[in-house]
Amino acid sequence: MRMREFLIYGATILIAVLGTHPTANAQRTQAANQFPDFALSTDGGLLAVSREGSIGLLDWRTDKLVILPRPPGVGSMGGPSFSPDGRSLAAVVGHDGEFAIFDLATLQATQSHKSDCWFRSSPIFQPDGNAVLFSTGGFPKYLCLYDFSKRTTSIPLKREDGFYVLGEPMFVEHGKVLFVGIGPRNSSVASAVESLGVSKTSAFVPYHLELGGMPEIAYPELVRRGARLTRGMAGGPASFAASRNGERVVFIDRSLTEEDRVGREKAGRFRYDLFMIEGGGTRQVTRLEAYLAHLAISYDGNTVAFGIQSKSTGEPSDAQRLDLVVVDLRTNELTRIDLIARLDAEPGFGGKSPR
Repeated sequence: MRMREFLIYGATILIAVLGTHPTANAQRTQAANQFPDFALSTDGGLLAVSREGSIGLLDWRTDKLVILPRPPGVGSMGGPSFSPDGRSLAAVVGHDGEFAIFDLATLQATQSHKSDCWFRSSPIFQPDGNAVLFSTGGFPKYLCLYDFSKRTTSIPLKREDGFYVLGEPMFVEHGKVLFVGIGPRNSSVASAVESLGVSKTSAFVPYHLELGGMPEIAYPELVRRGARLTRGMAGGPASFAASRNGERVVFIDRSLTEEDRVGREKAGRFRYDLFMIEGGGTRQVTRLEAYLAHLAISYDGNTVAFGIQSKSTGEPSDAQRLDLVVVDLRTNELTRIDLIARLDAEPGFGGKSPR
């Protein structure tokens, strides 16, 4: 790898870590040009977006935006996540493991909960809707599961087996989780990572975790491909999202043209695209060849949303200036939304004038 490409790659990895794995802490405000956290509704028609301590529900087809009212005593909210049945939304509402459940029919908070863990990622619903899973840390980062009926927190991925970087977890079936991690603390997991020809401290590696078990590498072929593209310095994609029961798994990775470019030892910035795994096969969905970050898929598996670099300067420092792209996987139709400008126009998101 040439020095210029190495430097660009290192900066891109850092941005990807920060941009793909945002903190869900409700009290942390974001800069006006920073891309907001977002989630897709069960049928893909709504985007829940979080910025400046507020959460809005955006019908991206009609451009209608409704701001979620804050419960009494709550100063800031973040980390939105839709329930599998499409009726509720979870949101982080405090520093110390506090979160609320909103009824989407009334937009009112119907439940409040407090976990023993604090939130690093959004609280993701278990498929039966009876618990939420999220990452936490500190260092190392690990996973916590909060049970609604018992109002207790268990730790399916313990601190001693945690990771230096831990992406947002997602259920691919009841009791089975997919996530991306860097720097596994468990020695057997670390050895498995290194056996793929990548560094355990810098490689994005996807894992499956049976709750109560130990992480096992998922999609090792993607890790090996990443090693080929980066001469072993890194591994697989940094962003994954899964639909109902893992029927469709989407991820952001370097475009297929990167293999030809690297094969010819041609330096330059990395180019990314959206890929999908379905029925055991993988295909490239888009042909954008741009910097991409953040990723969500609807529970029904028909709609995907992700951020795309809005200015093609090739500089990694531009990666936070993103637009939003929504993809209909049934037709491959792409809809591009300037989400930052849309939220800037709303007083509830720090804007100064109504749209």
